[in-house]
Amino acid sequence: DQLAAIVTLLLIPVFATRPWVWAYRATPPTNPTARVVANTALALISFQLFVLYFQAAIAKLGVSEWVEGTAMWYLLNEPSFGLGAHGASRFANLVAHAPVTAALTWTPLLIELAIAACQLGSHRARRIAIALGVVLHVAIALVMGIVSFSLVMIGALTISAARGTGPRTMQAPPLERTAAPAADAVQL
Repeated sequence: DQLAAIVTLLLIPVFATRPWVWAYRATPPTNPTARVVANTALALISFQLFVLYFQAAIAKLGVSEWVEGTAMWYLLNEPSFGLGAHGASRFANLVAHAPVTAALTWTPLLIELAIAACQLGSHRARRIAIALGVVLHVAIALVMGIVSFSLVMIGALTISAARGTGPRTMQAPPLERTAAPAADAVQL
């Protein structure tokens, strides 16, 4: 809920600086100051996600079950918070093997670190973060039942990926071409 509130607050300058038209799209702000304000707000969302995912991964390293690779065994066998009695019995053979349990335990940490790193990268890296985030948060929603948290995180990653790309974001509109066609162009 706190992340949803922070992202919503940071979206206010983005939407307040964009001229909206009744065509289901917004044009980028033409005022350079408005563009800087909007880009700064979007960059702060990416930075917030970097801090959140990096801290989530690093904090797990302070818990012995995560370091040992057994945290997912405990989570999947917890009757009130994990898969429950019916789901746990289906996965009992799978998590009975230590390498499988360790892989299931360490995968979320690696995904969280990758998402954090992607927030510092290019638009393409942030798009990869969306894919990783969808995988991670759909798994969290299915295993732990925290659907609203998962939707907020996927939404925040999607907003973060919009920064710095094309006409749907805060880049200046391209200059119109008024030059004559090239002399060597063949006309039909």
